[in-house]
Amino acid sequence: MREYKLPYKYIAEISYDGTRYNGFQLQKASSPSSLLTTTSKSKYRAATHPPPTIQGKLETALTRFLGIHRDDLLLQGAGRTDAGVHARGQVVHFFSKRRLEDTNRAVLALNSLLPEDIHVLRVLRVPLDYNVRFSMGKVYTYDLHLDPLGSDPFTQRYRLCPRALLNSNFVNFNVEALSSAAAVFVGTYDFTGFSSKPRDKSQRSAVRTIRRCEIISAPSQQFSTSCSDPLLRIEIEGDGFLYKQVRHMVGAILAAASGRITSEDISKALADPVHRGGVEGGALARSGAYILAEPHGLCLEKVFLPNPPSNPEELMYGEQGPVLKRRNELLELFDK
Repeated sequence: MREYKLPYKYIAEISYDGTRYNGFQLQKASSPSSLLTTTSKSKYRAATHPPPTIQGKLETALTRFLGIHRDDLLLQGAGRTDAGVHARGQVVHFFSKRRLEDTNRAVLALNSLLPEDIHVLRVLRVPLDYNVRFSMGKVYTYDLHLDPLGSDPFTQRYRLCPRALLNSNFVNFNVEALSSAAAVFVGTYDFTGFSSKPRDKSQRSAVRTIRRCEIISAPSQQFSTSCSDPLLRIEIEGDGFLYKQVRHMVGAILAAASGRITSEDISKALADPVHRGGVEGGALARSGAYILAEPHGLCLEKVFLPNPPSNPEELMYGEQGPVLKRRNELLELFDK
């Protein structure tokens, strides 16, 4: 049995505007030895002061609220959103040395410590062995603004106005082709050709199952199959996603809607997923048939997690099980 350093574990559901953050995952500063040849003050500061991340802001707030060191939190997110990507339903887990008697008050306290573009929605206690990385699936949305006059200044941070729509071929944009191309992705495939190689090279299997990939109306908008309705949303549900997979898929779907490729081209690319040495997608992306969709239209909407037991104190091992015993031992240590 794995031993845990702290006796309590919680999950938090959060939402955030990712515009000014360098993704979710914490970025490490460069080591001093790697900066010996750096002469520029701006480069030195950039290397020693990594850009802000969602995880970094969350850990800062949690350490202040819980009174523990950042390393003891062992905070992890269910998904690692890229720079500029938003979330309405991201989930994280973290450890605590004390029990949060009122999780609603914890939500209010954490939100008072976080910047306005990061918001905790709820906090829930879970067993020590509960892990948000073992999710059962996720839902991403990608919002589009199809107005031929260009992007709306009030929505441009959250919706993509595709470049193909700004030229004289706007009338060729076909929403039916958009839907047809989206439907091709539904199923179980090797998505290597519609992903980028992760920087940490930690990815193992590239096979993923897409349960839904459909075009729906944007919130408070009546859906239309013509471009007279400028606000559309691509909603994608799957059991998991590769690095930048959704942005590759959206790029290909938009290219099909503008006539640059066909649904058959996407089907062939799914059947031939080899990167062939490239780092940004497969053959379609390398040929320039589509462009990787920009991050600001993408949002992590929901994470499907296994339901934790109704009473985390009574785990599958019983009231005197090893996990509960270990928790009681830790509590005795903290009381001394």
